Amino acid sequence: MTTGVLVAYIDEHRARFGVEPICEVLTEAGTKIAPRRTTPRRPRPASARSVTDAATTEVIRTVHEQNYGVYGVRRRRLSPRRTSTAD
Repeated sequence: MTTGVLVAYIDEHRARFGVEPICEVLTEAGTKIAPRRTTPRRPRPASARSVTDAATTEVIRTVHEQNYGVYGVRRRRLSPRRTSTAD
């Protein structure tokens, strides 16, 4: 049995029997699954680094497009710094 099928089965019966007893019975029957595998994952908010990276990437993309796509890596990296200090 795949883990997804086992988790779906446990989700169906968790209110009646509980997760740990179901996992114990499944383990005795030869299908090992840990109780922690059945807890749903909560989506995490974006990290501060990924937010700033996305903003920086957008600035770099804009600078690259404004310069007709001909700026290389070095100029793309330096150009946003020059424009931000000029303001």
